Amino acid sequence: MIDYELIYERKQHYLTIPQDNNRKLCFGNESIVKAIKNQKPNTDLFITKYAEDNIVQCIILDFDDKENPNNALNDARKLRMVLKRHGLNTIIVKSGSKGYHCYIQTEPLCFEFDDVDSETFFKKFVELIIQGGMRVKYQTLDTTNTGAGLRGNIRVIGSIHPKTHQRCEIIEGEFKENITPTSFEHECLRDAYEFAKIHEKHHILKERQRKANIHTHHGHGDPVLENDLRTLMPSIYGGDYKTFKNGYIMMQCPFHNDSNPSMIVKKEFYYCKACGEKGNWWNLRDKGDVDFEEEGYIRVGKWREDDGVE
Repeated sequence: MIDYELIYERKQHYLTIPQDNNRKLCFGNESIVKAIKNQKPNTDLFITKYAEDNIVQCIILDFDDKENPNNALNDARKLRMVLKRHGLNTIIVKSGSKGYHCYIQTEPLCFEFDDVDSETFFKKFVELIIQGGMRVKYQTLDTTNTGAGLRGNIRVIGSIHPKTHQRCEIIEGEFKENITPTSFEHECLRDAYEFAKIHEKHHILKERQRKANIHTHHGHGDPVLENDLRTLMPSIYGGDYKTFKNGYIMMQCPFHNDSNPSMIVKKEFYYCKACGEKGNWWNLRDKGDVDFEEEGYIRVGKWREDDGVE
């Protein structure tokens, strides 16, 4: 039996069944075990990677390669070897489909501070950890999942993948109850905090400048609001959408022939339940559908084609 208390600390995680569009708070390990035991055929089972109070004691990463999952496994093993030299315990989990997950155990770390943004702080910490003190690159690392920061999701260990019918299971390593803090963790934490402080100062200055300039730029609205995918994606792709009380919208997926709205769009992330397409603002930029103009304002549309940029 897997000890979920070691994985999903403090029992502040949401259990998600995407097909049923059902999201509920999971109060204890028994609820997770019960959900796995009662998992319905052709349904998926996800859980939020991190606790609501932003206290983390296990960093969770996703490595994917649809064409060759072994590449994802090699990256996961490379990361495990790098972190082993720094005294960090890493567990490799087979996702049940095209890749592998890495669970990096740390001492309980709090990323909720008054003077820095918790997401910036955490993302920089993860970046420093996985670099292992070197410029190590992992080609199969799912940057969208990592970029979700403290709000990411992951398939529950022990659950069955709805398409491959394979179990999401541990293949290398094991979770430990007593984790010894390492100097490497503390160095990464300190450097990430200093980075977040500098970032916060720049953000405050930029926000002041934005407020001072916002009425002087004709034809532009608030760039913060424009960057909300719930507003941005319908303006790019059109079609009807429906707003839900939970703070997300459902719209027809523009990336496949979607007859019924199957794409969930939140402020900073989108995910299609039908075709699996997922991403954020930067993915839309890579597709050539949005870009920054001067002064940080956003423009939408097929700007690469319109501007003759190849």
